[in-house]
Amino acid sequence: MSIKNTHEYLKILDEIAEIIDKDDLSVQELRELNLKKLAVKKFELQEVRKYPAALNLIDDFKKSKFYLN
Repeated sequence: MSIKNTHEYLKILDEIAEIIDKDDLSVQELRELNLKKLAVKKFELQEVRKYPAALNLIDDFKKSKFYLN
């Protein structure tokens, strides 16, 4: 399972929340849950590599000088 965009990411997060809310999970549901969690983790790591936080902060400071005060 792979997530290609933010819309899919949010949809998968919603599905994970629905699975977690159930009381008794079957073996198949646990497998599905783990696959979805792994897909979310991979997508998040991919996005972090694509948009490094340090560069975003530097750009924000350059755009808004009042942050430096």
